[in-house]
Amino acid sequence: MLNFIDEVQHPWAIRLYAGRITVNELKTPKGKTFYLLNLPYYLASKLEEYIEWLMSIRPE
Repeated sequence: MLNFIDEVQHPWAIRLYAGRITVNELKTPKGKTFYLLNLPYYLASKLEEYIEWLMSIRPE
């Protein structure tokens, strides 16, 4: 994932997992800052809405 983040022009990543919803500001080993949205599995059907939300609170 981190190699992908270094290559793309936007600063966002999304992970579907079994935990709570969180947003983390992280850095790749190359130093690029990005925002990781950790989204619980049960919210996968709302993914488009959460993408819009993430982009509104953490603009590019």
